[in-house]
Amino acid sequence: MKKTILYLLVLSVGITTGYSSAVILRHQHAIVTNKREKQFQIRIEEYQPSCAELENKNKPSVTTKGADYFFVATRKNDFIVFGLNVEGGAPPLTFWWSAELKDALEQACNL
Repeated sequence: MKKTILYLLVLSVGITTGYSSAVILRHQHAIVTNKREKQFQIRIEEYQPSCAELENKNKPSVTTKGADYFFVATRKNDFIVFGLNVEGGAPPLTFWWSAELKDALEQACNL
């Protein structure tokens, strides 16, 4: 009887320890992923397309900075900046934003 109780006690401590370790590791991974996503989103939001990128109507352009790829596509009245991060060993991240083309052309081309 004592051996059975001791066995169950050791088993329950082992299961609890394993579960707690998994929860902590998952939480730490989520924090690192969220930080990486936030930093990537800031880089995409701060990216300012050049005059040449904005003047290529209906022809997307691609710019690379490190592990970040910036795709700029212009349409009739607006443009879109799409970002892709392919950092090695981590899942890819994407983020995009758009704005009015007229104002961006004035700012980028100093019109």
